[in-house]
Amino acid sequence: MNRSFMMTDGEWKYIWYEVLFHILEDPNEVSNLAHKNLEKRLKIGIS
Repeated sequence: MNRSFMMTDGEWKYIWYEVLFHILEDPNEVSNLAHKNLEKRLKIGIS
């Protein structure tokens, strides 16, 4: 599941895409954790 948000005024388009990396365990930012379950994310203080 991709989480994204888009809005436009007809001239400009803004797209927000959710990404989350655990920098200490994944310093090269390879594994996007944004799509892991919410319970695991809450353990590190991110909702």
